[in-house]
Amino acid sequence: MKILDELFKYKPEVYVYGLTKELDALYILNYFQKSNKNIIILTDTLYEANNFYKILKAYESECLLFPMDDFLTSVAIALSPDFKIQRLAVLEKLSTEKEKGHLVVTSLMGYLKFLPNTLDERAFTIY
Repeated sequence: MKILDELFKYKPEVYVYGLTKELDALYILNYFQKSNKNIIILTDTLYEANNFYKILKAYESECLLFPMDDFLTSVAIALSPDFKIQRLAVLEKLSTEKEKGHLVVTSLMGYLKFLPNTLDERAFTIY
């Protein structure tokens, strides 16, 4: 990834726009490997989160998906038990493996989900 080091200069408060999804994933992966910090990748929908997760998972094993239904009606009526189990597994992994950095891909509804206070101390970079 030497070519990416030359292309991407990581500076605070500098935002990069207009990349393809693959190049965006490589940009985030390169930053993650340099910093080894927790990073949240925030997407608009669960569909986009799943697609981005598949791209990142091909390159990095420490990538996690935190799924949440996009529609408020589905949240109010019935939550998906599969999504709940997967969210609990992500929270458990984040709380037990504190020395490792993780990439967490989620949608806006997953980001807005109320979480326990055990993760408040963890620093996350949001993309």
